[in-house]
Amino acid sequence: MITLNDLQSGNYYLSNPVNDNLYLSPSNKDFWTDQELAKGITLFIPAQERVLLLVTTTKPTKISITENQKQMAEVFRNRRTQDEQELQKATERKKISGPEYIKRNKYLDAVADKCFPIDISRVCNMGFEDDVAGN
Repeated sequence: MITLNDLQSGNYYLSNPVNDNLYLSPSNKDFWTDQELAKGITLFIPAQERVLLLVTTTKPTKISITENQKQMAEVFRNRRTQDEQELQKATERKKISGPEYIKRNKYLDAVADKCFPIDISRVCNMGFEDDVAGN
């Protein structure tokens, strides 16, 4: 839950211009009061997806989707269920392929006396960038 405190008294629009979403207030209006924003906003922010939360006093013009607070809870529940199912499938795949993976990656033919560590930290990109969300 995100709270926005110390806003001037008035009405605010909450949107995500990345996907043209307008987030409706708990009273299902296009705008939020400063008191509603101070109580908190429920948002579902999936991992590795771009979300830009824009708070304005004027209504955004390019809106294709509206989402209310009840939908946020349902979207979250659905995604959690989907994630749990994916985790279960991945766990099953790991059980099946685990021994084969270990066998494949033991490098039994490597000569330990000829192996040495290499520090590549100075030339590696430590950041992560996801150029295409949701792929």
